[in-house]
Amino acid sequence: MPAPTVTSLQPHRGLTSGQTLVTIVGAGFRLPPPSPSISVYFGELLATDVQVRAEASNIIATCLTPPGQPGPVDVVIENLDDNGAPIAGETVHVPGAYTYERPELGTEPDLVRLVRALIRALKAQVLPSVSLMVHTDFVDVGDEDASLAFASTAELPTLILVGPELRENRFYALNQRPEDPLGDGRFALRRAPYTVDLGFTLIGVTDHTAELLALMTSCTLFLHKNKHLHLLRDPAESALGHVAYELDVAPGGAFQVRSRPNDANVRHCSGELVIRGFDIDQPGGIVVREGRAVDVVQIASGPYPGVNDEQP
Repeated sequence: MPAPTVTSLQPHRGLTSGQTLVTIVGAGFRLPPPSPSISVYFGELLATDVQVRAEASNIIATCLTPPGQPGPVDVVIENLDDNGAPIAGETVHVPGAYTYERPELGTEPDLVRLVRALIRALKAQVLPSVSLMVHTDFVDVGDEDASLAFASTAELPTLILVGPELRENRFYALNQRPEDPLGDGRFALRRAPYTVDLGFTLIGVTDHTAELLALMTSCTLFLHKNKHLHLLRDPAESALGHVAYELDVAPGGAFQVRSRPNDANVRHCSGELVIRGFDIDQPGGIVVREGRAVDVVQIASGPYPGVNDEQP
């Protein structure tokens, strides 16, 4: 069998955490069986979930990248014999074909936009004074000057939002890479993201008992009336529409008065809420194949149509 060749590799960059779905188009890749029939290396690390299939005069290989260090790496593809050993002379080496990148922490992710949308909704419907969290500093308990310091709230009454806590959601998560027909011989391929629920604790603080009960009522009504939290699919492209995330009281998280009788006038209540079905591992775009053409075209990025999405 001739040595394999590579004509395209998409995408050619991804995060250092790995698990990016890469499609390699070429010729000379061994087809199953056995499975796997080829091995794919990114640098010195072996890719996982390697799949090979024939399409017209081309052979398509897909794989998930391993974790890596920032910077370009070589991609090496080897044909394997029936015992899983590399076949001599049937290896292709593509220098610097893939680049690992760290996440851009300075770029505003969808999680930040979603938390901001929640805070804005609480400010508009419940109370203008809403802060993300209260900061607590502990000094060493062995220090004779040990003390507990709380950052003071700006005013009373106030709402303090603590979180988020990320919990895996297997209900919304997809366990396969779906292929959606688009017509005219085209289809979209996307890798399922990692889906979580976002858990928050909402604390209400005031110095009047009647005001505290009213605050509990307002928070409960807020969650009763707002069954979804809406977020632009892409802030730069409003025409793409919104994504609707389910908003609810967390199990066992009903609002309760938490303060005990004491000499202070300050009273507080708290409850827990949850935003369900948030994708924290966005696959980086939908890829579309024009029939059996070689080229793979990136046509969109950000959240994808799914069970929790609103169509534009």
